[in-house]
Amino acid sequence: MKRVIVSLFVIFLLGFVFSFGRTGGSADRETPSFQQSLEDQDESEIETIVPGPKDLRQATAIYVFLGWIWLSIGILIFLLLMKIREVDRLHRLGFFSEDKD
Repeated sequence: MKRVIVSLFVIFLLGFVFSFGRTGGSADRETPSFQQSLEDQDESEIETIVPGPKDLRQATAIYVFLGWIWLSIGILIFLLLMKIREVDRLHRLGFFSEDKD
């Protein structure tokens, strides 16, 4: 049982570390030459850019939310495993057999 908990924690921790490591400074990178090149393009050539988090606080909030989701999934899997073990124990004891006293 401890192995399952430790495995889930390690997977959660590794996912969090790798996700947080990919946020390499999302500062405003638009230079005047980049803006000028956008003005030179036709309306049909301009792509829609989806905005990302504007500061470190927003980026951290996203990762906290994702961490909370993964932690919730891990807890639900743990509870499901505990329920399965309890049903297996009751089945071994013969709780579900029809010839009970």
